[in-house]
Amino acid sequence: MKHRETAVIGDVFDDPRVPVDAYRTTFVRSMLMVPIGQTKPIAAIGAYWSEAGEPSDHEIALLEALARAASVALENERLAKRT
Repeated sequence: MKHRETAVIGDVFDDPRVPVDAYRTTFVRSMLMVPIGQTKPIAAIGAYWSEAGEPSDHEIALLEALARAASVALENERLAKRT
């Protein structure tokens, strides 16, 4: 998330970015993470799968669209508080 890019993790047990112990007791085997926040990510939204593999381009596009909508909503809230 620090690079403000979508992260596709095809196998949580075979990716150096993943803290493996955090997922060892869960069903998660693969994931897709998208940062929320346009210039400075403040959160992320993710999708998780119980099998190793890559998400489809459609799944990536859907999650990125949701993250953009969340970013806009948060920015609108921030701007509303300034007035």
